[in-house]
Amino acid sequence: MSDGLFFTGTIIESNRNIIAEEATRQQLAIQKEELEIRRQESAQRRKDARSKGVKAETYELAGMDPFLEGIFKSQVGDYQNFVNENGIAIYDGDVDLKNQKNAFERDLSSNQNLYTSLTNDLATLNEVVVQGRGNTLALAEDGETYLYQYNYNKIKEEVNSGNMTLNQALKAYPIDSTSMVKQSDFIPFYNNRDLYFENDDKNFRVVVGVDEDGYNITKIDPNRKKVTTSEIINKLKVNSNNKHNDSNAGVVYKNEQLIIDGVRVSAMEAFFKEAYEDPDTGVIGGIMFPDADLMEQLDPGSDKFNKELSDKYAEYLGKKIADRGYEDRDERRGNKAVTETQAEIKKREMQAEQDKYNVDTYNYMQNNKTKVELGYQVYTDKSIATENPQNNKADVRVDSLLGDVTEKMKEIADIARLQSNGMISMVVVGVTLDGSGQVVARVKHTDSGAEAYVPWNKVASKQIYDALRPEGKKLVDYRQPTLTTDGEGGKKPTPISGS
Repeated sequence: MSDGLFFTGTIIESNRNIIAEEATRQQLAIQKEELEIRRQESAQRRKDARSKGVKAETYELAGMDPFLEGIFKSQVGDYQNFVNENGIAIYDGDVDLKNQKNAFERDLSSNQNLYTSLTNDLATLNEVVVQGRGNTLALAEDGETYLYQYNYNKIKEEVNSGNMTLNQALKAYPIDSTSMVKQSDFIPFYNNRDLYFENDDKNFRVVVGVDEDGYNITKIDPNRKKVTTSEIINKLKVNSNNKHNDSNAGVVYKNEQLIIDGVRVSAMEAFFKEAYEDPDTGVIGGIMFPDADLMEQLDPGSDKFNKELSDKYAEYLGKKIADRGYEDRDERRGNKAVTETQAEIKKREMQAEQDKYNVDTYNYMQNNKTKVELGYQVYTDKSIATENPQNNKADVRVDSLLGDVTEKMKEIADIARLQSNGMISMVVVGVTLDGSGQVVARVKHTDSGAEAYVPWNKVASKQIYDALRPEGKKLVDYRQPTLTTDGEGGKKPTPISGS
């Protein structure tokens, strides 16, 4: 019986494992079936989506000039063919094809705006003629054809012949309601002869060299150019009320034209092509034909006006105007140059040597310590002896002696106070610098030979100065160089050219 009981216990334990395993198998089968159902549903959805593909956008052509409409239809057709051929691949996530589709759509949107705007300009100009106001319009070189008509015929001719694309032709033969009107007597503010470029050319030239014939070569002072450019930019910027303080500057802001890549375009269009920074991508320039939304951001009278962008446009336009204004005002010959005399040349060269010596000496004192000599702190390494010291006599007052003088010199000083009104007969034997950078003279008593230091100005004379060696003269003439900030809050001597 005990064997039977033992055997039975084992079977019971085995049954529990089989039940658990069977439950697991059933659960896995259910999950597998659910996954298969979801996979099939997903595949069916993708199949349905691929059968539909990606649809092309539609574009409105109503009201567009017939010639422009024909070109735009061709562009739309190319785009639709591309989308029809690649719709499934684009839907499935082909990044390159999707980017091409987006580029197509951007170009079409830009061209649609351009062609619509051009159609409106043509209609406006035609209406001017119909109303009998054609005398206000500019004429072509033949003196009979209106310039806008001539340009439009040239555009169609160049495009139809295949010589140019439409965009190239529009650049070569621009049509807009502003430039097609006769030029008035309007004089932009920057052409004021008493200000800006004329004034700078006349009154702010500096000499930059001498030509082979001995005449000065001059150019407009670069700093003056910066001032004038800044003044022009500020006039082009609107005030806090989004108005121009100068109405003339307002006209320039709106109507100025620039030559870009050999083609005359409006300054606003040039700004978007060369300098506008896309706030989303950070890309600068490249917008050939800005849409109405962008243009309105530069219009102070628009609800979409963007003051920050307007200021950037003013800066761009101001610099362009300045570059153009200074373009033909480069270096030119001035008056006959005044030649330096040999004495002036020598004086200038000696000053340059002295300036270099001052910097070197200053740096030496920053990196070395003084030593006590004759009871006074001096830079002994800078000591320079005089020549023929027996001829360099000077009477020195007792109270001019510097530092803790020797006992012998103290005795001589006491006697001098009693017998010679405090004056001691000395000879100058050398010069050096003390701890504060002041020139001091080393003097010796004519009778006892006792020595001490005194300030140089207490013994200075032409005779003694002339007795100094060249290095001694430079030391006597030492002046602390001008100090400039080193960028870290410290000070350093102004560097000397050529040092």
